[in-house]
Amino acid sequence: MNGGVQKVGTDTRSGLICQKWLNTLNNFIKGPVE
Repeated sequence: MNGGVQKVGTDTRSGLICQKWLNTLNNFIKGPVE
């Protein structure tokens, strides 16, 4: 059970980091274009 909770927490954190990275990348791409 504990392992499962740990995995979910890690996946969530990875997801947030990925989302933040994608947002940064998006802004970087949009910036020069505008």
